[in-house]
Amino acid sequence: MTTVAGQPERTPQAAPPAQEDPSLSPPVPRSGPSVGAAIAPFSVLWTHRAVIARMARRDITARYRNSVLGWAWAVFTPLIMLGVYTFVFAVVLKARWGEDTGTSTFAARLFLGLILFQLFGAMMTQTPGLMRQNANLIKKVVFPVETLVPVRLATALFDFGMGFLVFLAIGWLLTPDLGWGVLLVPIAAIPVALLGLGVGWLLAGLGAYLSDLGPVAATLTTVVLFLSAVFYPIEIVPDRWVWMVRLNPVAGSIDTARGLAFGPLTFDAVRFGVLIAVGWIASCLGLGVFRRVRWGFADVL
Repeated sequence: MTTVAGQPERTPQAAPPAQEDPSLSPPVPRSGPSVGAAIAPFSVLWTHRAVIARMARRDITARYRNSVLGWAWAVFTPLIMLGVYTFVFAVVLKARWGEDTGTSTFAARLFLGLILFQLFGAMMTQTPGLMRQNANLIKKVVFPVETLVPVRLATALFDFGMGFLVFLAIGWLLTPDLGWGVLLVPIAAIPVALLGLGVGWLLAGLGAYLSDLGPVAATLTTVVLFLSAVFYPIEIVPDRWVWMVRLNPVAGSIDTARGLAFGPLTFDAVRFGVLIAVGWIASCLGLGVFRRVRWGFADVL
């Protein structure tokens, strides 16, 4: 390059960047509530239904693999549970479900409430460590991690279904009050399943960061158990404390199931609608929290 004598060499300057037409730039998405958030739980269940079904089947099969009795444990476990609770509460403690009821009636009502509560209790106790148990899926594989909670729900629903079949098989022998409405009892499990799904997503997401969330959830499960009217009718709760039970969605679902199963048949459609709404809101909020915290799973696991 030639230069003029006595003048410094000039280096070519880069051309200024072209100005972008604002009208051609893509719109910036705005965060906020949307219709999609309201149907997000249903979207997860429907989109990944095949994965959820396959993994749930695998977990249930693995539970009874290499055992002596195999799938028979699915029947024997609720039977043993029924026998133990009946002996403790009806025989030792002489508990009764009203003045004119006997041991068999108490056992039937207790057992129905217990299998419904365990659907929720399983989600409380089994989800806090779910992300840590499946760290290999989260860190090494492109996998929809939000489906791990519905898989746990599917296995809990299997346990509820087996317990309900046992209840149907022996309920007619335990109490003469059992009516045809007992066939509608699975409807009462819908609010509990939705609530458990929301709580499961919440605990699974936070449990990836808080390793001591498991013992806390186990303690809270015991508290909820005794506030869910599993071992007693709501009517005997003192007036000053009854609000604690009536505000518990699990207690409301258990009361609905007993109203359907035992005569005379009672069903409060408005109350049931409220329970469904509470469960759906809980599932939406739980999934929302899970999706906000899941981006850090690979760093903490």
